[in-house]
Amino acid sequence: MNFSLTWINVAFIPSFVILPLSDPISFIECLKIAGVFVVGLAVMVLFNVYMIKVLKIFFNQVEDKVHSDNDDGVELEVIPSRNETFTSTREDLTTIDLDSLRPTREITPPPSVPENPFEFESSSVVQPEPIYHKPQHVDTYPGQSNLDQKSTHQTSIVSIESQEPTPKKELSPITVFISKYIDWILFGLMFICSLPFYYIPSIHTYLPYHLSITVLAYYIALLIPQKYPPAKKFAHPIIISTALILFVCFIGSLIYHRSPSGFLSDLKFYKTGKNYLNLFSGLTLNNNSKSSSVPSNNPTSTPQFPGCGDFLSSLMDVSIVALSLPMFSHRHDFIKNSAILVPTILASIGLCFFLYPIICHAIGIASERSIGFIGRSVTLALGTPLIASLGGSIALMSVSTILSGILGVLINEPLFKLLRVDKRDYVTRGVTLGINCGAIATAHLLNSDPRAASMSSLSFSVFGTLMVIMASIGAIRDLVRSLVGL
Repeated sequence: MNFSLTWINVAFIPSFVILPLSDPISFIECLKIAGVFVVGLAVMVLFNVYMIKVLKIFFNQVEDKVHSDNDDGVELEVIPSRNETFTSTREDLTTIDLDSLRPTREITPPPSVPENPFEFESSSVVQPEPIYHKPQHVDTYPGQSNLDQKSTHQTSIVSIESQEPTPKKELSPITVFISKYIDWILFGLMFICSLPFYYIPSIHTYLPYHLSITVLAYYIALLIPQKYPPAKKFAHPIIISTALILFVCFIGSLIYHRSPSGFLSDLKFYKTGKNYLNLFSGLTLNNNSKSSSVPSNNPTSTPQFPGCGDFLSSLMDVSIVALSLPMFSHRHDFIKNSAILVPTILASIGLCFFLYPIICHAIGIASERSIGFIGRSVTLALGTPLIASLGGSIALMSVSTILSGILGVLINEPLFKLLRVDKRDYVTRGVTLGINCGAIATAHLLNSDPRAASMSSLSFSVFGTLMVIMASIGAIRDLVRSLVGL
């Protein structure tokens, strides 16, 4: 669980990498989509913030801003106190260290009393002075031989010597280097070993080549905010790593094909569509399940292998499930704030499900892309089946969902400050970011405010689940498609 939450951002990279394979779009329509995205996000955030404030006034609910030790419903094993600070040692904006969810105060058991007081230096019993043997002095008890006396004396000497602290061994520079850069070494070796398998025409396999490039690019993207802290405001790891991956893949395909035309052909195998659901089906897929035949000009010896994007998207589903940890830890907060959560989520569902397609279709956006905007606020794991059921553009949904999460991470603090939302108002922050920014913003909140992260996780989970249920109802699905002329 710690692994899946720590590297959840990597799972969102494939949706950006395969963007060049999307259907062509005119510049005017691109501007319309950007306008709907920006205005729609701003309107939804304002709607959620002020609706929550109105509901709090209506229900006369006193805002629980102070994290006190007497709050009910938090598991002692996970988070024993609300006044603890939660920090993360990672420099990334949205990666998580689960140690931040554990208590920072350590409960030490009472010291145990040793059976033999001479075994510890902290014992209050004073050790007797050694007896110096003299020829005329007899220090043996009746019935005790000299051999036993020597054995006892040697044992006491060994016991005293064992109390002396042993000096710590200094690790060799090679050991320190390998321990510090083990990830770089492993994936660097994977990249080097994958080059022959990629460039030999009779083999030409993609999975290890693309996977090593993706992980190394993400590591490099994490270094940028560490070396240049001001870059945190705009250099999100997902965006930086996507640019690096596309650049390296373009150079690699240019060397292999000796022309730029092979770049898109290779990119079709970055995410083939062979995830864990159909891995053993025997199907030959590529281009994210859009094609079932291998291109004649770009043969591969492993046409049934999954792509790097399929591997990472499978991990994304695990990461979304792992977000249930903060939900369980603060489950009583949901009951206490259910009167605020339920109306806000239902109203947001109505706006996204019906207003987005109407507005997009009215200003001239294509029907499939108009439906794709319905999943703008739904995380990828739930948005993909949602838009597939409605017959919309999954590519547009993926990009808008990830961009919403990235914007939520980058501008949430100045935005909430502008709207005068208190930093300790975990309900407003969590619900607003959960509905509008999904899993990426929730992962970011785990570092700064776990209570808000739990509200955010519940909000986008319920929001997305209800949207998928509505899309599976035939009458509602036909109604939505009729709104965009399908």
